[in-house]
Amino acid sequence: MSLLDNALVTSDLHLTDNPRDEYRWGIFLWLREIAKKKGVGALLILGDITDAKDRHSSVLVNRVVEELTSLTSAKIEVWVLRGNHDGIDPARPYFRFLQHVPDIHFVYEPTTVMDTLLLPHSRDPRTDWHELEFNHYRWLLAHATVTGVQAENGQQLAGVPRDLFSSARAVLSGDVHVPQTIGNITYVGAPYPIRFGDSFAPRVILFRNEEHVEDLHYPCLRRLMVNVTGTDLIADGEMRAGDQVKVRVHLSRAEALNWEKHRETVRWTVEESGAELHGIELIVDRQPERKANPTPVRGSASDSELLKEFCEREQLDTDTTEMGEPLLERTGS
Repeated sequence: MSLLDNALVTSDLHLTDNPRDEYRWGIFLWLREIAKKKGVGALLILGDITDAKDRHSSVLVNRVVEELTSLTSAKIEVWVLRGNHDGIDPARPYFRFLQHVPDIHFVYEPTTVMDTLLLPHSRDPRTDWHELEFNHYRWLLAHATVTGVQAENGQQLAGVPRDLFSSARAVLSGDVHVPQTIGNITYVGAPYPIRFGDSFAPRVILFRNEEHVEDLHYPCLRRLMVNVTGTDLIADGEMRAGDQVKVRVHLSRAEALNWEKHRETVRWTVEESGAELHGIELIVDRQPERKANPTPVRGSASDSELLKEFCEREQLDTDTTEMGEPLLERTGS
Protein backbone atom coordinates (compact mmCIF):
# COMPACT_ATOMS: atom_id res chain seq x y z
CA MET A 1 0.00 0.00 0.00
CA SER A 2 1.05 3.58 -0.66
CA LEU A 3 -0.29 7.08 -0.24
CA LEU A 4 -0.34 7.29 -4.02
CA ASP A 5 -2.59 4.29 -4.54
CA ASN A 6 -5.75 5.72 -6.15
CA ALA A 7 -5.09 9.29 -5.02
CA LEU A 8 -5.63 12.80 -6.31
CA VAL A 9 -2.75 15.24 -5.83
CA THR A 10 -3.08 19.01 -5.91
CA SER A 11 -1.35 22.01 -4.38
CA ASP A 12 -1.39 25.76 -3.80
CA LEU A 13 -5.11 26.38 -3.40
CA HIS A 14 -4.50 29.90 -1.97
CA LEU A 15 -8.04 30.19 -0.65
CA THR A 16 -9.32 33.59 0.52
CA ASP A 17 -12.58 35.18 1.61
CA ASN A 18 -12.32 37.82 -1.13
CA PRO A 19 -15.39 37.65 -3.43
CA ARG A 20 -13.03 38.06 -6.38
CA ASP A 21 -11.53 34.64 -5.53
CA GLU A 22 -14.84 32.80 -5.15
CA TYR A 23 -14.04 30.69 -8.23
CA ARG A 24 -11.44 28.77 -6.20
CA TRP A 25 -13.94 27.23 -3.81
CA GLY A 26 -15.66 25.19 -6.50
CA ILE A 27 -12.63 22.90 -6.55
CA PHE A 28 -13.98 20.94 -3.57
CA LEU A 29 -17.26 19.91 -5.19
CA TRP A 30 -15.35 19.04 -8.35
CA LEU A 31 -12.84 16.92 -6.37
CA ARG A 32 -15.67 15.01 -4.70
CA GLU A 33 -17.27 14.29 -8.05
CA ILE A 34 -13.97 13.24 -9.62
CA ALA A 35 -13.12 11.00 -6.64
CA LYS A 36 -16.48 9.24 -6.93
CA LYS A 37 -16.16 8.83 -10.69
CA LYS A 38 -12.56 7.58 -10.58
CA GLY A 39 -12.85 5.50 -7.41
CA VAL A 40 -10.31 7.59 -5.52
CA GLY A 41 -9.85 7.21 -1.76
CA ALA A 42 -7.30 9.92 -0.92
CA LEU A 43 -6.54 13.57 -1.62
CA LEU A 44 -3.06 15.02 -1.09
CA ILE A 45 -2.73 18.82 -0.89
CA LEU A 46 0.96 19.77 -1.13
CA GLY A 47 0.81 23.03 0.76
CA ASP A 48 -0.60 26.56 0.75
CA ILE A 49 -4.26 26.01 1.59
CA THR A 50 -4.73 29.74 2.05
CA ASP A 51 -3.18 32.82 0.50
CA ALA A 52 -2.57 34.82 3.69
CA LYS A 53 -0.38 33.24 6.36
CA ASP A 54 -2.19 34.25 9.54
CA ARG A 55 -5.06 36.18 11.13
CA HIS A 56 -7.75 34.57 8.98
CA SER A 57 -11.41 35.56 9.31
CA SER A 58 -13.83 33.19 10.97
CA VAL A 59 -15.68 32.99 7.66
CA LEU A 60 -12.57 31.71 5.88
CA VAL A 61 -11.51 29.23 8.58
CA ASN A 62 -14.95 27.70 8.99
CA ARG A 63 -15.36 27.38 5.26
CA VAL A 64 -11.99 25.61 4.90
CA VAL A 65 -12.95 23.12 7.61
CA GLU A 66 -16.41 22.56 6.13
CA GLU A 67 -15.03 21.91 2.64
CA LEU A 68 -12.31 19.54 3.87
CA THR A 69 -14.77 17.58 6.01
CA SER A 70 -17.12 17.35 3.03
CA LEU A 71 -14.34 15.28 1.43
CA THR A 72 -13.90 12.99 4.42
CA SER A 73 -17.68 12.53 4.60
CA ALA A 74 -17.41 11.23 1.04
CA LYS A 75 -14.88 8.61 2.26
CA ILE A 76 -11.85 10.54 0.97
CA GLU A 77 -8.86 10.62 3.31
CA VAL A 78 -7.19 14.04 3.24
CA TRP A 79 -3.50 14.78 3.67
CA VAL A 80 -2.39 18.41 3.91
CA LEU A 81 1.29 19.33 3.77
CA ARG A 82 2.26 22.61 5.45
CA GLY A 83 3.32 25.20 2.89
CA ASN A 84 5.01 28.54 3.40
CA HIS A 85 1.58 30.25 3.30
CA ASP A 86 0.11 28.01 6.02
CA GLY A 87 1.43 29.93 9.01
CA ILE A 88 4.20 32.17 10.26
CA ASP A 89 5.86 29.95 12.89
CA PRO A 90 6.75 26.55 11.32
CA ALA A 91 6.32 24.84 14.69
CA ARG A 92 2.88 26.39 15.19
CA PRO A 93 1.22 26.57 11.78
CA TYR A 94 -2.22 28.09 11.66
CA PHE A 95 -4.01 24.96 10.50
CA ARG A 96 -2.29 22.56 12.86
CA PHE A 97 -5.67 21.98 14.54
CA LEU A 98 -6.79 20.06 11.44
CA GLN A 99 -4.84 17.05 12.66
CA HIS A 100 -7.56 16.58 15.29
CA VAL A 101 -10.27 16.22 12.65
CA PRO A 102 -10.97 12.56 11.78
CA ASP A 103 -9.45 11.44 8.45
CA ILE A 104 -7.59 14.74 7.96
CA HIS A 105 -3.80 14.63 8.42
CA PHE A 106 -2.01 17.97 8.70
CA VAL A 107 1.73 17.37 8.27
CA TYR A 108 3.94 20.10 9.73
CA GLU A 109 7.19 18.21 10.28
CA PRO A 110 8.97 15.51 8.22
CA THR A 111 6.81 12.39 8.42
CA THR A 112 7.14 8.87 7.03
CA VAL A 113 4.01 7.11 5.81
CA MET A 114 4.67 3.67 4.29
CA ASP A 115 7.04 4.17 1.34
CA THR A 116 6.61 7.96 1.30
CA LEU A 117 8.41 10.80 3.07
CA LEU A 118 6.41 14.00 3.53
CA LEU A 119 8.48 17.17 3.71
CA PRO A 120 6.64 20.34 4.73
CA HIS A 121 8.10 23.69 3.80
CA SER A 122 11.44 24.50 5.44
CA ARG A 123 13.28 27.79 5.68
CA ASP A 124 16.58 25.92 6.06
CA PRO A 125 16.20 22.52 4.37
CA ARG A 126 19.88 21.56 4.49
CA THR A 127 19.80 21.82 8.27
CA ASP A 128 16.28 20.46 8.80
CA TRP A 129 16.66 17.50 6.42
CA HIS A 130 20.36 16.62 6.72
CA GLU A 131 19.74 13.38 8.62
CA LEU A 132 17.05 12.11 6.25
CA GLU A 133 17.97 9.33 3.82
CA PHE A 134 15.95 10.27 0.75
CA ASN A 135 16.99 7.17 -1.19
CA HIS A 136 15.11 4.95 1.29
CA TYR A 137 11.75 6.14 -0.03
CA ARG A 138 9.77 5.49 -3.17
CA TRP A 139 8.32 9.00 -3.04
CA LEU A 140 9.11 12.36 -1.49
CA LEU A 141 6.17 14.74 -1.17
CA ALA A 142 7.43 18.28 -0.61
CA HIS A 143 6.63 21.97 -0.68
CA ALA A 144 9.84 23.50 -1.98
CA THR A 145 11.16 25.57 -4.86
CA VAL A 146 14.39 24.32 -6.41
CA THR A 147 16.80 26.52 -8.31
CA GLY A 148 16.09 26.60 -12.03
CA VAL A 149 12.37 25.91 -11.89
CA GLN A 150 10.18 28.19 -14.02
CA ALA A 151 7.84 30.82 -12.60
CA GLU A 152 4.55 31.99 -14.10
CA ASN A 153 6.31 34.79 -16.01
CA GLY A 154 8.79 32.37 -17.56
CA GLN A 155 11.73 33.42 -15.41
CA GLN A 156 13.87 30.89 -13.58
CA LEU A 157 13.61 30.95 -9.81
CA ALA A 158 16.29 30.63 -7.17
CA GLY A 159 15.62 28.27 -4.30
CA VAL A 160 16.75 24.99 -2.78
CA PRO A 161 19.77 23.56 -4.65
CA ARG A 162 18.63 20.72 -6.89
CA ASP A 163 21.42 18.46 -5.63
CA LEU A 164 19.66 18.29 -2.28
CA PHE A 165 17.19 15.87 -3.90
CA SER A 166 19.72 14.06 -6.08
CA SER A 167 19.45 10.80 -4.08
CA ALA A 168 15.64 10.76 -4.16
CA ARG A 169 13.91 8.35 -6.52
CA ALA A 170 11.01 10.68 -7.28
CA VAL A 171 9.76 13.95 -5.81
CA LEU A 172 6.29 15.49 -6.05
CA SER A 173 6.23 19.10 -4.95
CA GLY A 174 4.04 22.11 -4.45
CA ASP A 175 5.04 25.79 -4.09
CA VAL A 176 5.52 26.49 -7.81
CA HIS A 177 2.24 27.13 -9.60
CA VAL A 178 3.33 26.12 -13.09
CA PRO A 179 3.14 22.34 -13.71
CA GLN A 180 6.55 21.09 -14.83
CA THR A 181 9.25 18.50 -14.32
CA ILE A 182 12.85 19.34 -13.58
CA GLY A 183 15.11 16.34 -13.17
CA ASN A 184 13.51 13.93 -10.69
CA ILE A 185 11.14 16.60 -9.34
CA THR A 186 7.59 16.98 -10.62
CA TYR A 187 5.67 20.12 -9.74
CA VAL A 188 1.97 19.36 -9.53
CA GLY A 189 1.08 23.01 -10.10
CA ALA A 190 -1.96 24.97 -8.99
CA PRO A 191 -5.41 23.66 -9.97
CA TYR A 192 -6.50 27.06 -11.31
CA PRO A 193 -4.96 30.45 -12.18
CA ILE A 194 -3.86 32.38 -9.10
CA ARG A 195 -2.57 35.70 -10.46
CA PHE A 196 -3.70 37.87 -13.33
CA GLY A 197 -1.67 36.91 -16.36
CA ASP A 198 -1.27 33.23 -15.42
CA SER A 199 -1.27 31.41 -18.76
CA PHE A 200 -0.19 27.92 -17.73
CA ALA A 201 -2.54 24.93 -17.93
CA PRO A 202 -3.66 24.18 -14.34
CA ARG A 203 -4.07 20.56 -13.31
CA VAL A 204 -4.75 17.96 -10.63
CA ILE A 205 -2.88 14.65 -10.96
CA LEU A 206 -4.56 11.26 -10.67
CA PHE A 207 -2.36 8.41 -9.39
CA ARG A 208 -3.08 4.70 -9.52
CA ASN A 209 -0.69 2.16 -8.01
CA GLU A 210 1.87 4.94 -7.54
CA GLU A 211 1.84 5.77 -11.25
CA HIS A 212 0.93 9.17 -12.68
CA VAL A 213 -1.89 8.17 -14.99
CA GLU A 214 -3.85 11.30 -15.83
CA ASP A 215 -3.85 15.10 -15.66
CA LEU A 216 -7.29 16.38 -14.70
CA HIS A 217 -8.48 19.93 -15.31
CA TYR A 218 -10.90 21.80 -13.08
CA PRO A 219 -13.15 23.92 -15.34
CA CYS A 220 -12.94 27.53 -14.22
CA LEU A 221 -12.46 31.08 -15.39
CA ARG A 222 -9.24 32.59 -16.70
CA ARG A 223 -7.40 35.56 -15.15
CA LEU A 224 -6.14 37.64 -18.04
CA MET A 225 -3.66 40.50 -18.11
CA VAL A 226 -4.35 42.17 -21.45
CA ASN A 227 -1.95 44.71 -22.95
CA VAL A 228 -3.25 47.12 -25.59
CA THR A 229 -1.28 49.75 -27.46
CA GLY A 230 -2.67 53.11 -28.52
CA THR A 231 -6.04 52.83 -30.20
CA ASP A 232 -5.47 49.14 -31.01
CA LEU A 233 -8.09 47.82 -28.63
CA ILE A 234 -8.65 44.30 -27.34
CA ALA A 235 -8.86 41.74 -30.11
CA ASP A 236 -12.11 39.90 -30.71
CA GLY A 237 -12.15 36.54 -29.02
CA GLU A 238 -9.34 37.35 -26.61
CA MET A 239 -11.79 37.34 -23.71
CA ARG A 240 -14.77 35.18 -22.96
CA ALA A 241 -17.71 35.30 -20.58
CA GLY A 242 -16.73 34.79 -16.95
CA ASP A 243 -13.05 35.68 -17.38
CA GLN A 244 -11.50 38.12 -14.93
CA VAL A 245 -9.52 40.77 -16.77
CA LYS A 246 -7.03 43.49 -16.00
CA VAL A 247 -6.02 45.77 -18.86
CA ARG A 248 -2.83 47.76 -19.34
CA VAL A 249 -3.24 50.54 -21.89
CA HIS A 250 0.02 51.78 -23.43
CA LEU A 251 -0.36 55.29 -24.87
CA SER A 252 1.92 57.95 -26.21
CA ARG A 253 1.85 61.30 -24.45
CA ALA A 254 -0.36 62.73 -27.15
CA GLU A 255 -2.79 59.81 -26.98
CA ALA A 256 -2.90 60.02 -23.18
CA LEU A 257 -4.66 63.37 -23.49
CA ASN A 258 -7.74 61.36 -24.49
CA TRP A 259 -7.35 58.88 -21.61
CA GLU A 260 -10.97 59.09 -20.47
CA LYS A 261 -12.18 58.14 -23.94
CA HIS A 262 -9.75 55.21 -24.14
CA ARG A 263 -10.73 54.00 -20.69
CA GLU A 264 -14.43 54.01 -21.48
CA THR A 265 -13.80 52.16 -24.73
CA VAL A 266 -11.85 49.45 -22.89
CA ARG A 267 -14.52 49.20 -20.20
CA TRP A 268 -17.25 48.82 -22.82
CA THR A 269 -15.27 46.22 -24.79
CA VAL A 270 -14.71 44.06 -21.70
CA GLU A 271 -18.33 44.30 -20.59
CA GLU A 272 -19.57 43.38 -24.08
CA SER A 273 -17.47 40.18 -23.97
CA GLY A 274 -19.15 39.10 -20.72
CA ALA A 275 -15.84 39.21 -18.83
CA GLU A 276 -15.34 40.93 -15.47
CA LEU A 277 -13.10 43.98 -15.46
CA HIS A 278 -10.82 44.14 -12.41
CA GLY A 279 -8.66 47.12 -13.28
CA ILE A 280 -7.42 49.42 -16.04
CA GLU A 281 -3.88 50.78 -15.85
CA LEU A 282 -2.52 53.61 -17.97
CA ILE A 283 1.09 53.32 -19.06
CA VAL A 284 2.45 56.37 -20.86
CA ASP A 285 5.23 55.25 -23.16
CA ARG A 286 8.13 57.67 -23.25
CA GLN A 287 9.07 58.96 -26.68
CA PRO A 288 12.77 58.82 -27.53
CA GLU A 289 14.31 62.27 -27.24
CA ARG A 290 14.77 63.98 -30.60
CA LYS A 291 18.05 65.70 -31.30
CA ALA A 292 17.72 69.35 -32.03
CA ASN A 293 17.94 70.03 -35.76
CA PRO A 294 19.87 73.06 -36.93
CA THR A 295 17.70 75.78 -38.48
CA PRO A 296 17.85 75.20 -42.23
CA VAL A 297 19.34 78.02 -44.29
CA ARG A 298 16.73 79.41 -46.63
CA GLY A 299 17.61 78.55 -50.18
CA SER A 300 19.38 75.30 -49.32
CA ALA A 301 16.13 73.42 -49.98
CA SER A 302 12.81 74.19 -51.59
CA ASP A 303 9.86 75.27 -49.50
CA SER A 304 8.14 71.99 -50.32
CA GLU A 305 11.14 70.03 -49.09
CA LEU A 306 11.36 72.12 -45.93
CA LEU A 307 7.66 71.50 -45.29
CA LYS A 308 8.14 67.77 -45.75
CA GLU A 309 11.12 67.74 -43.35
CA PHE A 310 9.14 69.72 -40.77
CA CYS A 311 6.17 67.34 -40.92
CA GLU A 312 8.42 64.29 -40.59
CA ARG A 313 10.30 65.84 -37.66
CA GLU A 314 7.06 66.66 -35.84
CA GLN A 315 5.53 63.29 -36.79
CA LEU A 316 2.49 64.94 -38.37
CA ASP A 317 -0.01 62.76 -40.19
CA THR A 318 -0.34 62.59 -43.98
CA ASP A 319 -3.53 64.70 -44.10
CA THR A 320 -1.83 67.60 -42.32
CA THR A 321 1.19 67.39 -44.67
CA GLU A 322 -1.03 67.45 -47.75
CA MET A 323 -2.92 70.50 -46.45
CA GLY A 324 0.34 72.45 -46.28
CA GLU A 325 1.19 72.22 -49.97
CA PRO A 326 -1.77 74.33 -51.25
CA LEU A 327 -1.09 76.93 -48.55
CA LEU A 328 2.45 77.35 -49.79
CA GLU A 329 1.20 77.82 -53.34
CA ARG A 330 -1.37 80.48 -52.26
CA THR A 331 1.20 82.55 -50.37
CA GLY A 332 3.56 82.35 -53.31
CA SER A 333 6.30 81.33 -50.97
